[in-house]
Amino acid sequence: MGYCSDLAANERRDNLPESSNGSVLITSRSREAAFELVGEDKNILKVEPMSEGYALALFRKKLEGEDHEDEVLELLRNLDYMPLAISQNLVRVYPESNNIMNFEEDIKVLRNYSLVALGIENDVFEIHRLVQFATRKWLEQRQEMERWKETYIAIIADAFPLGRYENWKRCRMLFPHAVLVLEYQPIKKSFLRRWTAVLSNAAWYAAEQGRYDEAEQMNRRALDGYEKVLGKEHSDTLTSVSNLALVLRHQSKYDEAEQMNRRALDGGEKVLGKEHPSTLTSVYCLAYLLHQQ
Repeated sequence: MGYCSDLAANERRDNLPESSNGSVLITSRSREAAFELVGEDKNILKVEPMSEGYALALFRKKLEGEDHEDEVLELLRNLDYMPLAISQNLVRVYPESNNIMNFEEDIKVLRNYSLVALGIENDVFEIHRLVQFATRKWLEQRQEMERWKETYIAIIADAFPLGRYENWKRCRMLFPHAVLVLEYQPIKKSFLRRWTAVLSNAAWYAAEQGRYDEAEQMNRRALDGYEKVLGKEHSDTLTSVSNLALVLRHQSKYDEAEQMNRRALDGGEKVLGKEHPSTLTSVYCLAYLLHQQ
């Protein structure tokens, strides 16, 4: 079994043994180098990640002695159960200089090592979890995590639309990022409001897709955020209460849904007045829920 080095493709071919019997197996982390050698995609076999059990066994074989299984499993998940990465323990992907490098060249290198891939429509990058993990650790070491967390939230808040049908395609693409936003609750109130807006829109989309457990979690976190930023009787907070009530009704959690609907109605009458369209909508929602029960 050979390993692709930095030799030119022709030189590598010259060093391969020739025989009418058997086969030559070459391993490489670089897809580009592999293609130069075999010349056809059909001759390239992608090594898929191992199962958790096999990955744990490999790790323990390479690193004898006692270990904390929970910590090891977290490491293996971040390594995406890749045999080569496990064998080399943890591959650190940290910047080694402050020089500004060409973005396209960086992406090309990462793609060759299967650490970055283009999406189906070639307008989105899919970044390997190991790169994400290393980047987070690097930001934590430089004490820049909070600043980039705020930047991330601002970008998603501007990009994630309302969960209406006409926006489903874009929502579907951005939803995994909205799920990650749950972990990144900011400290500053200005960003906390944008954080809640992302969760509200994502919860709307999740509910439209029948993913009520995710919608409930997002709506609860959004409601908590609105209460902290705007107060319990702000109109946006009351809208968030109504959104949560709707999801609870779909889950047949009627008692809590009724409590939320009554809270939205009482708040609407107090803040907006009894004849306001939002208040009348709350009346309808409560009546419909009571009818269902």
